[in-house]
Amino acid sequence: MASEPGLLQFAVLIDGENISPKVADQLFREVAKLGQAPVRRVYGDFDGPAKGWKDAVSRHAIVARQQFRNVPNKNASDIALVIEAMDLMHTRQLDGFCLVASDSDYTGLATRLREQGLQVFGFGGKVAAPSFRQACHQFIEVEIGKPATEGPIFVSPRKPVAIVLNPAKPTSAKNLLMDAFARLNADDWVPLSVLLKEVRAIQPQFTPKDYGAAKPIALVRKTGCFDAELRGGTMMVRKKPAAAAMAAKAA
Repeated sequence: MASEPGLLQFAVLIDGENISPKVADQLFREVAKLGQAPVRRVYGDFDGPAKGWKDAVSRHAIVARQQFRNVPNKNASDIALVIEAMDLMHTRQLDGFCLVASDSDYTGLATRLREQGLQVFGFGGKVAAPSFRQACHQFIEVEIGKPATEGPIFVSPRKPVAIVLNPAKPTSAKNLLMDAFARLNADDWVPLSVLLKEVRAIQPQFTPKDYGAAKPIALVRKTGCFDAELRGGTMMVRKKPAAAAMAAKAA
């Protein structure tokens, strides 16, 4: 699966014994609003509790990790998911993880990934454990029969029910991107993905659609403050000389 330059890259890790495969279509629609998912894996016994995922695996290009239930009621799938998440954290250049489960067992994993500076989005049902919700940057409910939305459904981790937020834009797109670039202390070109990570550090619920742009690179160009070039398959950006001079004068 080819990655598109400028989009955030996520690993989607699904506990197939904890989440219904009927939410798969909705799940990947919501993930697409955050960025791309080059890594997609589902864990479970596909001859047992997770057998319903077989169709979704092929439909969404998910890699299935079979976990045989040699001992009943043991959490083999949970352990396998956590181990591979740690491997991916150290071996892949990812911007974040989408953990698909409602189980409190993943609280520690979400906390560890967040401490590493990665974006962590939880996906699950209304019954999701409060501790897991709290450990994620945002928790997004996916429910059977839930209609599609214009933007991600962000659910407060402190509430047992869904709260749909229309996040207020604290600043203009121009100021948001300029502030994020200033935090990088960079004088020259930087990867767009690095700039976007800093943007999300300022405004975790950031999406270019809130500012009338389909993609992050379109929003960057729309501000008129940045140069953008594709270099070796990586989208690079820098402040235009005039924008840099104005920022220095304002300081």
